[in-house]
Amino acid sequence: MIYVFSDGSLASNGMIDSSVGGRGKGVWTADNQNVASTYFLVFNPAGRAVSAQANVEKSLQIGSFNKDGSQNTTGSPAGNNVPNLVQMVVLNYMALHSANAAAQWPTLYSAPNLNNTLGSGSALDPLIAWQPLAGLVNGLVA
Repeated sequence: MIYVFSDGSLASNGMIDSSVGGRGKGVWTADNQNVASTYFLVFNPAGRAVSAQANVEKSLQIGSFNKDGSQNTTGSPAGNNVPNLVQMVVLNYMALHSANAAAQWPTLYSAPNLNNTLGSGSALDPLIAWQPLAGLVNGLVA
């Protein structure tokens, strides 16, 4: 699993930094977290990964963007919540290894200083994108 994330993009006011360090480049003035994005890629050498949901298009995208290109902050539990995003990535990593690993999710996040905000049991189903990978034996590619 390869996890890629962006915390948004930079914005410039069009001013040029002509100092020695700036070397004639644009001055970055702000961060735009409204266009943040995160995704993960799954490679399974034993065959094609299988969606965890019957509605494939819904299960392969958790969350969404608004028509203006900004992030829909209410589109998923992770829409505007970095700790939830981290939990969703870890949950999906565990689910790729086995259904039993995903079932252990509430136990993992019951440790001190960890707060499971995603729930347990069937509440996790819409947040899991893929079925466990074929060809994994004890968490390793066979």
